[in-house]
Amino acid sequence: MIIIPAIDIRAGNVVRLYQGEYDKETVYDTAPLKTAQLWQEQGAGILHIVDLDGARYGELKNLSFIKEIIKKLNINVHYGGGVRTLDDIKTVFDAGVYRVIIGTKAFTDENFLAGISGDKQLRPYLNRIIVSIDAKQAPDKSGYLVCTAGWTGQTQCTSREALKKLEDAGIGMAVVTDISRDGTLSGPNLEFLKEMLTSTSVQIIASGGISSLDDVRALKRLEYFNLFGAITGKALYEGKFKLREAIDCV
Repeated sequence: MIIIPAIDIRAGNVVRLYQGEYDKETVYDTAPLKTAQLWQEQGAGILHIVDLDGARYGELKNLSFIKEIIKKLNINVHYGGGVRTLDDIKTVFDAGVYRVIIGTKAFTDENFLAGISGDKQLRPYLNRIIVSIDAKQAPDKSGYLVCTAGWTGQTQCTSREALKKLEDAGIGMAVVTDISRDGTLSGPNLEFLKEMLTSTSVQIIASGGISSLDDVRALKRLEYFNLFGAITGKALYEGKFKLREAIDCV
């Protein structure tokens, strides 16, 4: 398991949202490159960067900041937010991004994932595509339903059905987030993550709720072979621990 620091960009600023709500935003920096450099200096090998404007409005909005980070730093970037077409995926890869994250389109267009695997240009990149499974517990608590459009919309697709969609399309990695934990510093939803990890061979990056080094250790203790890593954002920005300390834990 590796630790991946998050950089969420909105209107050119580094921000964090509380439970994905756009009117509950905290700005931590006005220079994404500066933040990216800090995480690289503290030992990060990958950055998880989300274009929040892109996610909300369905188009690439902040790609220029990602290009600057890639040009000036030596670090792999996982990038998502506003990737809605096959051409968008190609554009992001052309910008030098290592892995492209898709979300909304994977769950609002039944043919989108098949279109990726069937595209001659994208087929060699299948192992560098991630699907973001952003889920919220159903009102009747029967399971977790996938949310879309920067978490402002909700589908009837369950999180486990989402994993099956990935498997069928030959995509081998997912970011799994319990939205209710994101930005709350309330700890990761370990039971939800266990359920997801044990129901698939897809590599999973856990996201949402990390608040302490104890949370990092708890994720590490899951020890499932397909737990690729864990994303942490607000805990780093609030100084709950240093990135190097979290990396040392795993």
